[in-house]
Parts: sequence; C-alpha cells; structure tokens
Amino acid sequence: MSVDDIKASLVEANSLMAGARGIFLGATEVAEEGRSLADSACHDSGKGEVVAAVRAFNSAVQEIERAVRRFDSAIELADEYRGQL
Repeated sequence: MSVDDIKASLVEANSLMAGARGIFLGATEVAEEGRSLADSACHDSGKGEVVAAVRAFNSAVQEIERAVRRFDSAIELADEYRGQL
C-alpha cells in the first residue's frame, strides 16, 4: 500500500467516523428530548421507577456525549497522522 493509498484510506475512515458522529449527535437529541418529557411528566415524583428512568436518560446522554468526544479525538488523530505522512 502506498502512502497516497494510506492517506486516501484515512480520509475515507474520517468521513465514515464523521457520519457516525452525526448519528450519535442525533441520538443525543432524541435522548435529551426523552429526558425532558420524562422530567415534565413526572415532575417531583419520588417513585423509584421515575427516578431510575430519569437517571437512565441522563446516563444515556452522558454515554453518547462520551462517544462523540471519542469520534472527535479519533478524527483529529487520524488527520494529524495523515499530515505527518
């Protein structure tokens, strides 16, 4: 594989990662909307199920945000590597 082939592969991989990142951002919006609906529907509820559901939505949003940061980091590192070739 030539250096140009490697560079092209990195560009393609970054494009795919950017697409996946966008999907995860969409999932963040959906999870945040679900959290907002759960919060408004069950405001001040002390029921265990409600508290657990809100925690689950919060956890989902946090995990998705972590995944997006990982995509950002991977894209940045691949770009740096491509620039060094």
